[in-house]
Amino acid sequence: MKHEIEKIKDLSHKFSVILSKQQKMYGGMIFACTILAAFMETLGVSAILPVIDGLMSPDELQNKWYLQSFISLFQVQDTQTLILLVCSEVIALYILKNLYFILYTWLVRKYTYKIKRELGSLVMRSYMKQGYIFFVNNNTSKLIQGITGDVTSINVILDGIFNLATKLLTVAAISVFMFIQTPSIAVILVILAITSVFAIQLFYKKSLRKYGVLLRVAERENSQVSLEAIHGSKEILVAKRQDYYVKKYIDSINSHIKSCMKIEMASLTPGYIIEMICVSGLLAAIALQTRTGGVQGEMITSLSIVAVSAFRIFPCIAAVSSTINTIRGRMPSFNAAYENVKQIKESKQETSQTVPEEKVKQETGKAVFKEEIKFNNVSYRYPNTDKFILNNMDFTIKARTSIGLIGPSGAGKSTLVDVLLGLLVPEQGNITMDGEDIQELGIRWNRNVGYVPQSVYLTDSSIRNNIAFGIPEEQIDDTMVWNALEMAQLSDFVKKLPKGLDTQVGERGIKFSGGQRQRVAIARALYMNPDILILDEATAALDNETEHTLMEAIESFLGQKTLIIVAHRLTTIKKCDYIYEVSDGKIVEKDKAEIFG
Repeated sequence: MKHEIEKIKDLSHKFSVILSKQQKMYGGMIFACTILAAFMETLGVSAILPVIDGLMSPDELQNKWYLQSFISLFQVQDTQTLILLVCSEVIALYILKNLYFILYTWLVRKYTYKIKRELGSLVMRSYMKQGYIFFVNNNTSKLIQGITGDVTSINVILDGIFNLATKLLTVAAISVFMFIQTPSIAVILVILAITSVFAIQLFYKKSLRKYGVLLRVAERENSQVSLEAIHGSKEILVAKRQDYYVKKYIDSINSHIKSCMKIEMASLTPGYIIEMICVSGLLAAIALQTRTGGVQGEMITSLSIVAVSAFRIFPCIAAVSSTINTIRGRMPSFNAAYENVKQIKESKQETSQTVPEEKVKQETGKAVFKEEIKFNNVSYRYPNTDKFILNNMDFTIKARTSIGLIGPSGAGKSTLVDVLLGLLVPEQGNITMDGEDIQELGIRWNRNVGYVPQSVYLTDSSIRNNIAFGIPEEQIDDTMVWNALEMAQLSDFVKKLPKGLDTQVGERGIKFSGGQRQRVAIARALYMNPDILILDEATAALDNETEHTLMEAIESFLGQKTLIIVAHRLTTIKKCDYIYEVSDGKIVEKDKAEIFG
């Protein structure tokens, strides 16, 4: 018992961390409604008493103490009228009670789903504010589970707690009412119910903890294999590896089903077990009572009330046991969600202490590039590694010049680009634009940089939405879209499409060719008309002819924008003003004559 009390305290503490002050206040209001719900349930059971008394002894009904105020209020003269009024009042009470329960159920659901929405948004917002390295170091399915599955467990447990409170208060209130009517039978039923619940909890305790953990693991594996199979579908089909992924999916779903079955059976079976035990005990108690005391009118009335009460609380007792088992099964996911939300809130407090709000508000507009970008002894190594990918890099990029970056795979070209984009923060040194640290410039720097990756990510949406990526549709400027398409030399193609900018590109741009996808990516990078354009092996996956036509579009920016091109083929950077080789963490300028002859 002491161990269970500690668990309840721990759960309360975790909810105090997870929930905001406003959410706690709303929760208190819902709990007040829960108390009223239990009172209404008990009132509904007790309201049957005058109806049974009226049927068993109509002539004595007017002498019942609990009807004296009612008789005086309505000035009832005869028994038939009294029974009619009592039945009418009971009907009205049950209508009111059930309407209240509909409202109460709606309030609980609205509240718990509000928590789910707000916590899911909190986690999603936190992920989006993390640095690039966060996404590099975390598995996609794990992140999805943090946003959806773990947050859902909070919703399920919170809903279960309100359900538990309602049922426990109802059981307690009706048990008191039964005890007043027939103390001996009430005591027997309460003992049977408590014994049954404790026995069931003891039986399922260990397995629920075990399968709760397995369920969370299975959910993540199921999500991961699904993502791998869908995103890698082309390679899988070419290599004929479908059987491997089907088997992997079946294994993960079997593990998921097994865990779900264990948890759901632990939630569903207690109702039948408790009903079997309690009904048997109730009937045995009634049989014993009739054998020892005989059957009298007053006794039949009392037993009828007990029977009505018992059959009302049996489902409540079963629901208590089932809800406890559901909460136990969800605890591993809940604990993961708690750790996640706790970490987010702690980091949020640290951020609010270190980053002045007025500074954030000032980060508007675009930092204009006039003279030069300088790498000042920049060094970078990835977390938990000893090797510096960039080691004291020191070089300058003049405004409106073009540079090509070459070097073997793994030399650090992409890392250099990620540092320049502001995605990675140098461990030593800094990068400045016209004397200002790009990390200090923040979003003003990012708004002046266009980036084209090797593998472009296109959403299953329109050309318009893909170019103005991440901008609400009502805020998209079509003139800017067409200007970007013009610069990417894709406007003539889009104009010929029946739906123009509304043309759907398909998931990951599957309806477009490789060259067209890259042009859309270039147009996306140019939407804000940045001064700096960075291409990270943007033509590596294209054939020579497609690359040649795409480079014609890129080379049209020579002398107008600052171009930084990471090259897969030397022909890509032939017209660049400067060429640098990246190797062993260093960067060295190369003589174009030596490279191209």
